[in-house]
Amino acid sequence: MKKIMIAAAVVLMLSPSLFADDISSRPAVFRKYNPDGRKYEFVKNYLAGLNYLKANEELDRKVASFNDGDVQNLQRVKVYKDGVFANTMNLRIAKSHLNKYRTPDNGLMLKTADLFMKACDELVLLNDREKSLLQSYEQALAADEMDSFDQGEFMGNLNHVVRLRKESYKKILEASVLAGKVLVGEKTDRYGDLVALGVTAKERDKLLSKIDEFYAGEEYEGEMRSGQSYLQASVAAIRQVLKDYRWDTTDGT
Repeated sequence: MKKIMIAAAVVLMLSPSLFADDISSRPAVFRKYNPDGRKYEFVKNYLAGLNYLKANEELDRKVASFNDGDVQNLQRVKVYKDGVFANTMNLRIAKSHLNKYRTPDNGLMLKTADLFMKACDELVLLNDREKSLLQSYEQALAADEMDSFDQGEFMGNLNHVVRLRKESYKKILEASVLAGKVLVGEKTDRYGDLVALGVTAKERDKLLSKIDEFYAGEEYEGEMRSGQSYLQASVAAIRQVLKDYRWDTTDGT
């Protein structure tokens, strides 16, 4: 099972043309593109980035929706706009946590960081588009020109941003799955199978403690499963690897 999971990670990471054989039978190739070194620091920073996205989820829940029949309120529009601005700031901070890992030393780490940062960039651009829509709405509302303002088109454009945002969230989930695979270390058994994480037992415990900070109900508990948000599934994907004690650690505990 572990070798199958590793294979999936590398297929996502690199072009299939680079590997004629199933990667589960070629752990040396996986080790080449995911060598040991900085794995604890990388995943710790990845989780820090996810924490800023968690702050955005919490922020979104506090921001009033345009679909509840009380849209013609300048204060509500301002709250919404301020929420978009704060969301963008959190995305930029989240992205900064992974910028230093965009090096060719570890191909899987590089792919994970690039995918996460690309998703953050997409979300920032979508926030800019949303903010522009809100400004046009705010201007029409302030000028008492709502009779001529096409609210149907406005809501359609706003919902289109929401749909595009979901696609970017999928990239973050994919990056999170890869982040879990980054943890797998170079150590093999006598059969050549990968058998350990590239972190110490103490580092493993520290990462699990970091993951505990995400807990906000049963949605964050357990393994990755259907019905979870992209963030809940992202946290679960990394936890699954850390909590699988069939994986040894670098210090053999």
